Amino acid sequence: KRKTCSKELECVIKIQRSYRVFAVHLSRKMLLNKKNQSCRVIQRIFRSYRAHNTLIEATKQMMAEHRLKDNLNKNKLKARMHEKRIRALFERLDERAATKIQARCRNYLERRKEEIEQLISNEDLLRQAEEERQRLNEVQQREQMERSLAYRAKKYLKQIPT
Repeated sequence: KRKTCSKELECVIKIQRSYRVFAVHLSRKMLLNKKNQSCRVIQRIFRSYRAHNTLIEATKQMMAEHRLKDNLNKNKLKARMHEKRIRALFERLDERAATKIQARCRNYLERRKEEIEQLISNEDLLRQAEEERQRLNEVQQREQMERSLAYRAKKYLKQIPT
């Protein structure tokens, strides 16, 4: 049972790692849409995995029950019932684990969204500062040109009737 739990944990970790790599490349708008979708994907994969295991377990259990009715005594039946209760306990723990994974995934995506929004706002501020600097530079150049002797002479010549 421990090997199965570690494999399940490895699978969950691989799913999370794959999604995180994918999420890094998403744009700001896609990140908002993919947040809930990714949680649903993780949940769907985990539930299908659990359903598959449940089907296998149910088949094994049905076969075991059939054999128990024919061949086993009461002591072995009690042992099987105890095993069944333990499996039910682990399945409840699996559901809690899926909920925790989803919560942590949503928290990660929310933090990533805030980081992206901060980067975008910083880029906007830098762009505005650059535009303001260019505008001031153009105004200074225009003022220098208007103060120049050649510009004033040209303007004066235009005022003289020909």
